[in-house]
This record gives sequence, C-alpha cells and structure tokens, in this order.
Amino acid sequence: MRLPHRLLRPLPLVLGVGLLAPVAALASPAGDALQRLQGETWVTRSFTLADLGITRTVLLTGFDAKQEFYLPVPRRVTIADAGIDFRGRYYKPEEARTSMTLAVNGRPGYAARVDTAEGDASQTLKVDTRTIVDGFLRLGVSWINNSPERICAYERPSGNVLAVEPDTRFTYRFTSGALTDLADAWVALPARPTMIVAGKRLSKGAYDSAWRIGLAMEQAGRQINVRSFPAVGDSVDTQGWQIPPALAGL
Repeated sequence: MRLPHRLLRPLPLVLGVGLLAPVAALASPAGDALQRLQGETWVTRSFTLADLGITRTVLLTGFDAKQEFYLPVPRRVTIADAGIDFRGRYYKPEEARTSMTLAVNGRPGYAARVDTAEGDASQTLKVDTRTIVDGFLRLGVSWINNSPERICAYERPSGNVLAVEPDTRFTYRFTSGALTDLADAWVALPARPTMIVAGKRLSKGAYDSAWRIGLAMEQAGRQINVRSFPAVGDSVDTQGWQIPPALAGL
C-alpha cells in the first residue's frame, strides 16, 4: 500500500486526539476504534526451539534417555492459551518395549507405547499456566527402551532413536497492559522483532542508539529487522495486519 499525503499529514493529529481527548469527545466509529486500540489488547507470542538457538535435531538414544527444554516466559505477566506443538519422529530398528513420555513442568502430558518400526511422534500439548515458575516453562521428553537383551554385564547402546525437531513450537497470549517492567517486556518480544528508526538518514546519536539496541538483541539471540518510519510516497506491506473496519478507510 502506498502512503499518500492525505494519510500521513493528518496522522499526528489523529493520534494526538485519540490519546488526549476524553471518550465523550470521540463520538464516531473511528474514535471508538482508536479508544479500543489504546486499551488492553491480547498479544500472541509464538516461537520455536530454533528461535531459541536449538537449530539442529536433538536425538535421544539409549535405554533411558531424557531431555528438558526451558522455554522463557515473562515472570510477572499472567499468560493464557498456552500450548506446545511438539514435533518429532521415532526410529525403532530393534525389538524392545519402547515408550515416549512428554511432560510440562514435571507433569506428564502425554505417554504412549511405541510398537512400530518408524513413525511420527508429534503431539499437541496444553499447558497449565499455574505450574509456570521462575520465568520458564519446562518441556520434558523421555525415551525409554527396555530390551530383553540388556544385561548387567554388558550395556550396549540402543539403536532406537527419538528425534526432536527444531520446529517444535510454544505459543501463548497475554494482555498488553500486563507488561509493567522492562525485563518482562524484553522476554515478551517476538522471536524476530522489528526495530523502527526515524528515517533513512539518522543523526550520529540516533544511529549509535539504534546500533546498541540491535547489538543487544543479536547477543540475546533475537534476529531483528530494521525498518525506517514510512514517509510520504513509501509503500507499506499491510498483509496480515488486523485493522478495525472503522479505521480501514483511512
């Protein structure tokens, strides 16, 4: 969408009215839509193990293999609708009584016996948000093989493998008004945040500030996109935006 003069020039005035004027003074559909945008809105966050730096498949082998993944969440923000889309695949060339268990914060969420030689281990888990403590959600994966050939004198490695894929995804929601400090806001950033700078040409001080923020995000494992604030004549991709109908005409 190309931004015309008629849209950009009145924008500061429209935003100023929406922020400062009382509700009674905004007796219009556009004013009501601005008021709702200023209020608490639900924010969805979704990220994968790859977004956390686990970019390679994690292989669980042996007779009793366990792995825990720590998924960060804001400490002082109540989250809702949390879930884990576990992605994995198993390979079982050897005979054994094999089972897989998935646990969330120490509580089993899924358990099943594995009988076939190969298959999809993907599962969708609901998260009881009341069990989240210390700013992390723990996803525990257990892969157990009880082979009849296993004896005390000789413990050979098992050829049965559970592969945990990097596209395993964790999703949750929270209200925007619940963020009250910088630490929680930092954790609640999307996996690939966008940093908006004032324009294509920056002063030395503005450039230095943007560079420091970008460096801090990169060191924290965030892959950021840098965009300049749109100017008259610029084109903006609005695909995926959720725009209230009362504001869509603007």
